[in-house]
Amino acid sequence: MAEFEFNKVYVLESLKQGERLTGKELYEDLLNRKAYLITDFEAEYISINNKEDFWKALEKIKDKCITEGQYPILHFEIHGSKDKDGLVLNSGELIGWDELYPNLVYLNSIMGNNLFITLAVCYGAFIMELIKIEKAAPYWGFIGSFEEILPDDLSICYNDFYNEFLTNYNLNEAIKKLHEANPSIPSTYRLINSEETFKIAYKKYFNEQFDEEKINTRFESVLKQNNFNLKDENNISLKLFKENLLKSKENYFVKHKRTFFMFDNFPDNENRFQINYQEF
Repeated sequence: MAEFEFNKVYVLESLKQGERLTGKELYEDLLNRKAYLITDFEAEYISINNKEDFWKALEKIKDKCITEGQYPILHFEIHGSKDKDGLVLNSGELIGWDELYPNLVYLNSIMGNNLFITLAVCYGAFIMELIKIEKAAPYWGFIGSFEEILPDDLSICYNDFYNEFLTNYNLNEAIKKLHEANPSIPSTYRLINSEETFKIAYKKYFNEQFDEEKINTRFESVLKQNNFNLKDENNISLKLFKENLLKSKENYFVKHKRTFFMFDNFPDNENRFQINYQEF
């Protein structure tokens, strides 16, 4: 079974006139048909032409989650920026990852970390580079690529993925189908869940905040802020500072994990997401 709750798929598409509407095809050929066959499951296609349309669609989805208890999967059929910094609508407007990120955090916070995103978007996986460990997770997980992807390829792959997933509800098997759907093109799609995201971001945080140079800089900053002028030939004060700082790592980890996985508002998430400090 899936490791996240869902009862709807939204296909949000913004492609240029004359382009193959792969999102509409996915909706009409598969998702809409599945909605007739599966109890308590819906699918909806939303055509987006500009930023106003995009934000209206997202607000509508947020409202449905609050008022109707929807747990949607978001499927984006939109071009990715060549600068790898967001989505490019058919109007030419950019939805930057930095704009989208807080909206996904809010939506996922309503859903208790159940938001799943599939990105038929070039460079879509770069969304994870904005992860903030001190805030709630922006998704349970996503499927995306760090590379450019072709329309024909993504059409075949996502069709096979959703057909399998909405038949047997086995995410691992659905991912396997996605990777095997088009043997002529090596698959660059990746499934990255919020646990993997947290681990990657936290290792980066530890490396950046607790390396030797950073610790020395923080020590000097503390002295300066408190108008201390310690002449310590044996560096005893610095050693004590380092010891206390390193002891605080686990406390920070517990605090950030609690926030990222929303334990306070959704206590059951403590059993769903079990990451140990010892892994770091």
